[in-house]
Amino acid sequence: MASPDSSPLTVAVIGAGPAGMFFCHALERHRLELIEKNDETALANLPVVTVFERASGPGGVWRAAPSAVVEGSPDETKGIDGNMYEALWTNGPKEAIEFFDYTFDDHFGTGLPLPVYMPRRDILDYVIGRVTKRCPEFFEKYMTFDTGVQSVRFVEESKRFEIVTKQRNDGRVTTGYYDKCIWAAGMNGRAMVPISLKNVFTKGNFPGTTRHSSDTSNFEDDVKGKRILLVGGSYSAEDLALVAIKCGVAKVFVSARHANVVNWTSAWPYDRVEVLEDVVPVRVTEGGRCIQFAATESVEGVLKEDEVGDGDGDVLVQTKLRDIDTVIFCTGYSPSLDMLSDELRQAVNKHDTPVELPVPKDWKMSPNELSGVLGDIVPDGDTKVTGCIYPGLYCDSISIQNPGMMFMKFEFENPLFG
Repeated sequence: MASPDSSPLTVAVIGAGPAGMFFCHALERHRLELIEKNDETALANLPVVTVFERASGPGGVWRAAPSAVVEGSPDETKGIDGNMYEALWTNGPKEAIEFFDYTFDDHFGTGLPLPVYMPRRDILDYVIGRVTKRCPEFFEKYMTFDTGVQSVRFVEESKRFEIVTKQRNDGRVTTGYYDKCIWAAGMNGRAMVPISLKNVFTKGNFPGTTRHSSDTSNFEDDVKGKRILLVGGSYSAEDLALVAIKCGVAKVFVSARHANVVNWTSAWPYDRVEVLEDVVPVRVTEGGRCIQFAATESVEGVLKEDEVGDGDGDVLVQTKLRDIDTVIFCTGYSPSLDMLSDELRQAVNKHDTPVELPVPKDWKMSPNELSGVLGDIVPDGDTKVTGCIYPGLYCDSISIQNPGMMFMKFEFENPLFG
């Protein structure tokens, strides 16, 4: 917060998905509260926020690909470039994501029956309804669409962030300076296919179609009457397997590295789905007609990326599929961080391996609120931190090295709840 004698802080937000929208929504709620209190001093010191979004409208992952746009839907904006298939649904029940300040009854009407798992289009419409209910000009006020962030760096001399943006419509490049920067581009900003997996099909000269699950622009043509392989066993594979059945697929095979969502499904419509458990594609042979799979445990830690799919090696083939027409990689996403300088990106360098925490022999707990009740606590001799760790972030959000840089929100269990 700026002092009464200084100009308000300027804040740049990268991305107009749920995180970017909800940050501005929280600020707008606070602004309305200050108006009701007639607190002009606080109002004058509210930060000035600019949200940069490369797409032509809000929503992030909840926007559909161009082929899925329906007239009159929230997606219908000029130049849409969404990266998500139309069949996207929430990962969890709707009761877990209903907003306290804007209920489903407020948006959809009282008594309207809603599915337990909400479809993508309805979620997008609900999110937009929330932020515009009390501020109809919300997007005009905060958002700058069709504008991609090219680079972000922190200028030590001025203690400000230099942000270079480029407009999609005319290619105009602009440089601006801001006091704070918030990365809200989302964990699903970029389709991810492991290089080793790509090599399996490129080196084996697979003649069919290969796509990532986010690319469904020609989905019906890719699957109708065909035998398809979905690589990956999580939510995208489950969704697309069901959509493929609706589109008239002949047969769906799903290869899952480990037990996952598709393994939990005990029955599939019309028995058109077969799940290959605990295997990965390792080779394409017979002129591209045959895809070979090996047990996951036999591949992990054994083959290097440049060895997979070259036709050599001692990997024991566990199963084979022939005459597959389309392969869809349901292999997830990675965050889009390329616009940040190397220095700013360091905050989100993660550590996946367990970290041992050596405890000195003479260590004693400092007096605190609980020490009077619990006494001296002797730490366990085998103290480790497991899971995904971001040592450069405070509370998984704020850069420790540069507190003016914030990440919303970099790591969480269910990204679609974001």
